[in-house]
Amino acid sequence: MAEGSNKAREAFPVSFLDVPSMEIVKNPVETLRRICQFLEITCTEQYLLDCAATVDPVPSITRDFIEWTAEQKNRVYNMMAKYSFFGGYCFDK
Repeated sequence: MAEGSNKAREAFPVSFLDVPSMEIVKNPVETLRRICQFLEITCTEQYLLDCAATVDPVPSITRDFIEWTAEQKNRVYNMMAKYSFFGGYCFDK
């Protein structure tokens, strides 16, 4: 999926918006507002508040459900290093 996202980003650089999932969890109203503005969708403040109310404030970190070896983590980091949009992500946080 990262490769496909990267190709789309390269082909349509001004038509691409990065939305880190944790931004939706941390600040759902502002993140949704930014998405709507990018898509040129007009929405009311109540719509943003209603949508934000459906966001679970506790993120699900499924990678914590299994134990990862150092080799597996390094493999993930090496894959992430290929794509600038993974900047700021950390496996252990």
